[in-house]
Amino acid sequence: MYLIASWVLLQFGETVIDLMELPNWFGRALIVLLLLGFPFVILFVWVFDTTTRELSSAVNENDRQALQ
Repeated sequence: MYLIASWVLLQFGETVIDLMELPNWFGRALIVLLLLGFPFVILFVWVFDTTTRELSSAVNENDRQALQ
């Protein structure tokens, strides 16, 4: 999903950079920002997935205790 969103953002950025006649380094800066953001997105997804699993297992444990 991140790759698709990045590709769309790069396509949009290329069009806007050409229309507004911005310097070429804007495109390079956009690429660098997307590359630097990738590890943070991976970390966020991993933390959210781990937290969600712990929450669901805690809920399942509470359900088991309630049934006994």
